Amino acid sequence: MDAMAEPGCGVAGAVRVVVPTLLKRGLPGGKVEADPNGEVVWLLPGRAVWWPGRSTVVVADLHLGKVDVFRRAGVPMPTGLADADLGRAGGLIDAVGARRLVVLGDFFHGVVAERDAVRGVLSDWLASRARLSVVLVRGNHDRSAWPMAESMGIEVVGEGAVDGPFVWRHEPMEDERGYVWAGHLHPAVVLKGWGRGRRGAEKAACYWVGERVGVLPAFGRFTGTHAIRAGAGDRVWAAGDEAVVRVR
Repeated sequence: MDAMAEPGCGVAGAVRVVVPTLLKRGLPGGKVEADPNGEVVWLLPGRAVWWPGRSTVVVADLHLGKVDVFRRAGVPMPTGLADADLGRAGGLIDAVGARRLVVLGDFFHGVVAERDAVRGVLSDWLASRARLSVVLVRGNHDRSAWPMAESMGIEVVGEGAVDGPFVWRHEPMEDERGYVWAGHLHPAVVLKGWGRGRRGAEKAACYWVGERVGVLPAFGRFTGTHAIRAGAGDRVWAAGDEAVVRVR
């Protein structure tokens, strides 16, 4: 099924998408069959997915603390990036009225030292949202930081956590138990004819929605992007700050 741009989730410019899910009916040989109705999610401007069925906002790859990692290496960095990213996340959570936030890995960029500013920033943000449940799917960059996350009340789970019709992962990989949502790739699409200069192209972060796996754009602003090669049947939306635009 295709997507429909329509009001209804509280965020202007969002796009309603139906993704294929599986009906677990104990078919012979342990097989499953596709649910023709699928599951509704919303692709939000600002690089997050809203799943109204479980009152959940899903994001990936914030890389909090990356600034602190660079500073420890002697690289001058601006301040306030973690505050800005968490502020954006909070704004989207408030806009849709979510009760839960799922982070599909790389919530942190690396080791979070006691003196790092991001520790206090995140602690204050969580304290201001005491009723919000936060789940972190461990990513490759979270290996040293997830114990700190648990100490702050964040639920930490491994790759392949099943949640209703969905499977949460950091690294994209098909799973027979359900439709997979993942991050890790920092996907982007090259928009030819949109940019300036000789080449006339612009690279934009994107949602990459396949038949069995959907990949979210990196939520953090201080992250790179990688142009994707979408396959036949894949759907791709450029993820802008004010609108989500179908490009494939």
